[in-house]
Amino acid sequence: MKDKKELLKEVVEKLSRTALEIRDAIPYVAKKNTYDDYSIRPSWWTNGFYPGILWHLYEYTKNDRFAFLARAVEEKLDPVLDGFLEVDHDAGFIWHISRVRDYILTGDKRSRIQGLKAGSFLASRFNPSCRYIRAWNGDWAKGHSIIDSLMNLPLLYWCSEELEDNRFYNIATKQADRACEEFVRKDGSVFHIVVFDDEKRVRSGQRYGQGYSEFSSWARGTAWALYGLAISYKHTGDVKYLQTSQKVAKFIMDHMPSDYVPYADYLAPDEPARKKDSSAGAITACGFILLGRLTGDKSYTEYAEKILDGKDPRRVVSDLLCSGREPGCAVAREHCLSCRRPGRTGYFYHLR
Repeated sequence: MKDKKELLKEVVEKLSRTALEIRDAIPYVAKKNTYDDYSIRPSWWTNGFYPGILWHLYEYTKNDRFAFLARAVEEKLDPVLDGFLEVDHDAGFIWHISRVRDYILTGDKRSRIQGLKAGSFLASRFNPSCRYIRAWNGDWAKGHSIIDSLMNLPLLYWCSEELEDNRFYNIATKQADRACEEFVRKDGSVFHIVVFDDEKRVRSGQRYGQGYSEFSSWARGTAWALYGLAISYKHTGDVKYLQTSQKVAKFIMDHMPSDYVPYADYLAPDEPARKKDSSAGAITACGFILLGRLTGDKSYTEYAEKILDGKDPRRVVSDLLCSGREPGCAVAREHCLSCRRPGRTGYFYHLR
């Protein structure tokens, strides 16, 4: 295995070539060595990851070209904020890692405003009757909350700090509380979607959008819980979030394959064709690294290293020329676990 600094340099170099080829298109998944351009679907939840990658590249290289491209993509996302109706629980995925990162790195005033607007829209999704952030729009989604929301809470924490307004902080912590109470099971496995009855003010059930079943533990959602709760602990100091993140960490370690590349669902039936998900591995490694930093426990950091070694960054960079892709990256569920195409999510968390 190459030195990690050498691998990071190689990833940055090849992603840089990919970015200069893609320019201001919004890549989603690669098909026949060519990315879909999701500029036609600006509200899609992964659309913030590419400008997020560009800001990573800008931070590493100080090349203004990446800042220019990132802003060109961000401008394509602005109509979603202006239109309001398509904004959902993924506002943090889209704007915290793009517009807010722009503001943090460059001081761009428009990006600050757009980030605050996105955070305000996310906060408006909070349902006080059952104390959760609503996931999607439409009558069919009433009462639905999703584990992915944990990774959107940093947008609310940032708004709270930026405006010195604890309303955003309080909403974020209530969603994190709900994750500990209703999403993470006693054994550390994780529900993907929980449904609440707002009139009766009780939980009414669960659903699965990804993963094998509503009672399984989709690997990427499990990673969202691990990492997202550790982030909430970092922002709040509430030990409940740390302890619940550690519970999820133990579940992951107990169910991780021997090669340290997660199954797409940790509780799916064990069969020869069982899918792997390297994007879940990248997110999981981030969660373990953060746990190591927060607790001082080197075993978490060492476990993250095993995941990254199993993920093998050399595989990631091997095809990152003009139409890069991440081998084994899961981006969608179709007929339980059959649809797996390469996408941007894993690259973003791999760079982190």
